[in-house]
Amino acid sequence: RTARYRGSIRSQRLTGTDQQALKNLCDHTGVDTQAAIAKLAVSPGHEMGFQKVLDRRRFQLELVPGQTERFRTPSRIRINSG
Repeated sequence: RTARYRGSIRSQRLTGTDQQALKNLCDHTGVDTQAAIAKLAVSPGHEMGFQKVLDRRRFQLELVPGQTERFRTPSRIRINSG
């Protein structure tokens, strides 16, 4: 299973993704990463969480000041504005 997640992560095109924003989201949602030369390295055992961050299935909200909530969702549907 881990190999499948690693392969999926490697195959994703992350062009235009802000690396610092990605690292911040990982930090806030409990996905352990380390900075590597011009890359973000995912710690062993955190591949599934990282994949969920990339798939927009793991996120954090703070609608009430001082009350941060973390979420995982089984699926995602984009809501178009307008």
